[in-house]
Amino acid sequence: MASQHIVFHVKTGLAQDDSQICVGFNVIFAALEADADVTIIFDAGAILDLNGELASTGVPLRLRKVIAAQMNLPLEQMPTNYGEYLGLLHDRGAKVYANTAMLIVTGDASQVQEKLSRYPYIEPAPYAQIARLLSQADSMIVY
Repeated sequence: MASQHIVFHVKTGLAQDDSQICVGFNVIFAALEADADVTIIFDAGAILDLNGELASTGVPLRLRKVIAAQMNLPLEQMPTNYGEYLGLLHDRGAKVYANTAMLIVTGDASQVQEKLSRYPYIEPAPYAQIARLLSQADSMIVY
């Protein structure tokens, strides 16, 4: 997986199916640990989670223990919520983007920067950039 560029297209929101982001983040973490070049694109229903749901949704302790053990990470360093988990993925090297058109479609055009302000490392991206990011991937995984 080293030097392979993998795009994770996260489009299923927590309210729709919370297991999608849960599994997705774990696979992203594993890809980063395997030295993959990782890009995460938040889109569709998942884009709404950037406004607070990620930070308020806890990572279950049993899952934290399993992931910490698999990644050789002390449990104390495992994030306790998905907002922190996204930060960890970014800190480990993931580049993170949000489809700004989806924020506009949901009626939040004037609040794009405000909605993303919790995550200063997320780059707002228009459709053309999203298309370019998707087309440049060696592999694309959708959650």
